[in-house]
Amino acid sequence: MAVTLGLLLLQLTVALTDGGSDFLVDQPRRVYGVEGGSVTLPCSFSYPDHLRPRDFDVLWRVGNYHGLFIFNRTQAFTHRLYQGRITFLGSPILDHTASIRLDHLRRSDSGRYFCRIKILGESNEVWQNIPGTLLSVGAPTERLSVTVTVESNPPPSGTPPWLPYVAGGCGLELLLLLISRMVLLLLLLIAGVVMGICQRKRRRKAK
Repeated sequence: MAVTLGLLLLQLTVALTDGGSDFLVDQPRRVYGVEGGSVTLPCSFSYPDHLRPRDFDVLWRVGNYHGLFIFNRTQAFTHRLYQGRITFLGSPILDHTASIRLDHLRRSDSGRYFCRIKILGESNEVWQNIPGTLLSVGAPTERLSVTVTVESNPPPSGTPPWLPYVAGGCGLELLLLLISRMVLLLLLLIAGVVMGICQRKRRRKAK
């Protein structure tokens, strides 16, 4: 009994201290992109320490957990819908990453993407993130057009249509100034006519 209990404790201790005992593929739940732009789909992974892989096969699929394969690193495969638009950014051996960048985004690229890792070596283990990453592609930000409209204040109610009005309420003063100048010119004209008549009368009397 004591031996059995000791073995159980030993197994439990090994399980707790072995930090790399699980296969794990980590992805963000959601990323956002803009139509025509680029977006990175991050992926990192870990595996049990006792494995000694010589390399990793990285695959990406879209739609659902068993969806369409769009990228295969080892086979240098890219689906025709993504041809020339996927760039592999990961470094599987150095830092256990398998991220990709998707360029020239389209609205139809919106969907869920899954990163799948396969160990190449003695143990050909394969594991994949379950929920994947939801990509949402939106329309590009529209340029804001600012229209500046300058409006004058409307004339006060009761203003005759023939009376000029400008913003600031100086239309009446302007009209009075014009009238006064016209009256002055008219008076000067009348005075000139009167003086002319008087001069003619004087000339006739002199004769």
